[in-house]
Amino acid sequence: METRLLQYFLAVAQEQNFSRAADVLHTSQPNLSKQLSDLESQLGKQLLIRGSRHVTLTEEGQLLKERAQEILSLIQQTTTDVQTLNRTITGTIRLGSVTPHLLSSLAPIMQTIRQNHPGISFDLTTTPTDPTHLDFLFTTTPEENALPLHLTETTGVLMHADNPLASHTAISADDIKGAPFWLTRQQVKNHPLADWLGFSPENLDTLGICDSPESAAAMITAGMGVAFTSPPQTGISSAPLIWRPLNPPLEQPVYVTWSRKQPLSKAAALFLETLQEASNRPNKPNTVN
Repeated sequence: METRLLQYFLAVAQEQNFSRAADVLHTSQPNLSKQLSDLESQLGKQLLIRGSRHVTLTEEGQLLKERAQEILSLIQQTTTDVQTLNRTITGTIRLGSVTPHLLSSLAPIMQTIRQNHPGISFDLTTTPTDPTHLDFLFTTTPEENALPLHLTETTGVLMHADNPLASHTAISADDIKGAPFWLTRQQVKNHPLADWLGFSPENLDTLGICDSPESAAAMITAGMGVAFTSPPQTGISSAPLIWRPLNPPLEQPVYVTWSRKQPLSKAAALFLETLQEASNRPNKPNTVN
């Protein structure tokens, strides 16, 4: 049974008139009448009761109308599903960052992707020790082939509320002389802090190395030392911790890097495309926008 015949039959069933149905189908009335007579012969059943002014359905015709609507709807849905199959993107996008603050700034982009592609999820890592397993790494270090973003990372000092520095609204290089610091490996190796301080961070009174802001926050909560960090996130900013910006301010541009040696997954390629589109929009502080 051809779908064309089902469409012809439904048009007549809905219009209850051969002339009007022929106009809807853009065909002639004699052709339409012949096609439906052929359909009745094919099924061996009368489907229509032809009156002088309108057409009514027999019991068999009513059954065929219901089934024809289901069949044509399924065909349309199947066609749509097949045509959009390659546009349905799923998978996990693995993101890493030197600080949690950078990842939280990407939330609008991640939400946009999830709204359009609910099959995509995210794997987030801060201060990754092995960035090779990541799809993208967000950093303040301008590495080769890195993409600059309209995003800045602000550095300040995280301290206990009882620390004398907490009385300052902003922290200068002179203020922190003699203060015991927790540093990250990045701050020790190559960091704009050296230019801000006027000397290498290694020459500070260094308590030790912390690979994450959470580790430094735990030690500072216990009353031990201070740390250079980005603005604290929920869970760190509560008492007894205080964060103060630097004076003069220290803001670093943010870059994203990814491996050029292997092709990106469809999900990762979509993320990069969305990120690049956002980066081309007017700059807003601390947002990829």
